[in-house]
Amino acid sequence: LAGDALLSAASEIMLSACCDDKNKIKAENKARAALELCKGTGVSGMVQGQIADVKNAGNDCSLEYLRFIDENKTGAFIKSAVLCGCLLGGADEKLMKNAEVYGYSIGTAFQIVDDILDVIGDEKELGKKTGVDAALGKSTYVGILGLYEAKAMANRYLDDAENAVREYEAEIAKDIIKFLRDEIN
Repeated sequence: LAGDALLSAASEIMLSACCDDKNKIKAENKARAALELCKGTGVSGMVQGQIADVKNAGNDCSLEYLRFIDENKTGAFIKSAVLCGCLLGGADEKLMKNAEVYGYSIGTAFQIVDDILDVIGDEKELGKKTGVDAALGKSTYVGILGLYEAKAMANRYLDDAENAVREYEAEIAKDIIKFLRDEIN
C-alpha cells in the first residue's frame, strides 16, 4: 500500500503543478512530465516489469526475458524521472533524446550491477545480504552470462549512458556512471 500511495501522491503533486499558473514552466511541459511519470511507473513501465519479475520468480528465464523485466522495471522508471527533469527544465529535443538514452541505459545497468554485487559485493559495504538471488533461484545476468560477460554487458549500458551525456555539463549523471563502474571493475 505504501508503494500505491507514493505513486498516487506523485501524480497528485505533478497534476497540481499543471494547474498552477504562477509557475513559469509551460503548461504543456508540465503535462508531458506528468504523463511521462505515469508511463514510466505504470503498466507500460515499472509495474509491467514488476509483474513479469513476480511471474518469473523461482523459474529460469532467457536473457531476453530478463532484459525485458529490467528494461521495464528499472530502465523505464529512471528514464521517466530523467525526462521529467528535462521537460520541466525546458530541454530541447536533442537533450530529450539523449536523456532518454541515459535514463534507460543507467536504469538497466543498475539492475545488472545489482546482480553482480549480489555475487561479488561486500555485505557490510552494500548494507544487505549477498547471495540472495542464487538462494532464491532467481534468474540473473551473472547466472545466465557468467560474471565476466555480465560485467561486459553492464559496461556497454554504461558506455551508452556516458555517450548520451558526454557533451553536457551533467556532473551528477557522470558521477552515477562512474560510481556504477567502480562497483564492478
